[in-house]
Amino acid sequence: MTKISLIALLAWGLTAPTTFAQTVKDANIYPTNLEENMYFKGYDAASRTIKGIHFEVLSDGENSKWVTPAFTVKLYLYQEGKEPIFFKTFEEEGIYQMGKKEYDLDVSLAEITASPGTYRVGVFVNADKTVKEKPDDNAMLFRDPITLGKSSVNRNESPLLEQPEAAEKDE
Repeated sequence: MTKISLIALLAWGLTAPTTFAQTVKDANIYPTNLEENMYFKGYDAASRTIKGIHFEVLSDGENSKWVTPAFTVKLYLYQEGKEPIFFKTFEEEGIYQMGKKEYDLDVSLAEITASPGTYRVGVFVNADKTVKEKPDDNAMLFRDPITLGKSSVNRNESPLLEQPEAAEKDE
């Protein structure tokens, strides 16, 4: 083979995967339901910021090379018997089927209006119902509550991580 043929073959090999369209198909998308993959570190009342939010969005599907259509993910505050207060929206272009996307962030609540009280933080996947799927597993609440107006630190980042003081008590 000549040098030019090798260079052309190499160039085509590097660009070919990006020139073909992805197969976009509906699949079930949902937040993780495992506590070790869905937590936040605490709430800072002075800055009205939820610190260290971590969660995952997962997808079922038929082929790991296919992607889902675009969808939204929304974070919200929840009090029983009241409408959720949405405070953060993510516009996702899709997710590989049988894949996941992790989120790690701090979020300010300074721009929202909410009455003082205790709330649960929740995540709502496919909130705008753009992907055709069963909606019965699209919303999930985080384990720990927050109280607006009062700072808090959660027991730990992940429920599976053992706290040092708990270990000392057992000895």
